[in-house]
Amino acid sequence: MPRCEGVEENRGRVRDNMTLDPVHELIRALKPLFKDTSSPHAHTTLSNLLTIFGGKATAEIFCYLCLYGAATSYVLQRKLNLSDSIIYRSLSKLHAIGIIDQKYRTLKEKRSRGGPRYIIWARHGATRNDVVEARRLHHRTVKEVT
Repeated sequence: MPRCEGVEENRGRVRDNMTLDPVHELIRALKPLFKDTSSPHAHTTLSNLLTIFGGKATAEIFCYLCLYGAATSYVLQRKLNLSDSIIYRSLSKLHAIGIIDQKYRTLKEKRSRGGPRYIIWARHGATRNDVVEARRLHHRTVKEVT
């Protein structure tokens, strides 16, 4: 019987190693660098990300999502002072790479006449609280403008 217990422990370790997401590990490693924007390491890392992602906007969006976990394109547009076309292009690049996914898409309300419906984009490893906070921030940002 002790041998079976050892096998189970070994299988558990293998299973845990297989579930590690390399993108999640990368984000976890880079997140502390982006918190201190005055650090020379943050600027060096950002310049390296420019070459990986092919543009400053995509790297900035990646950094924002590393820090906050999730956001809508509208919030990214307001916080980073980028145009909506650049935001959508960068989000599609990050989605194609496999770093972010759509986590929440609003549905049409019953009495709504239409209009844009926002999508919350989140990085791998983002928590449910990150998504909820992104939704709250989106509604606060929209109310500030109107």
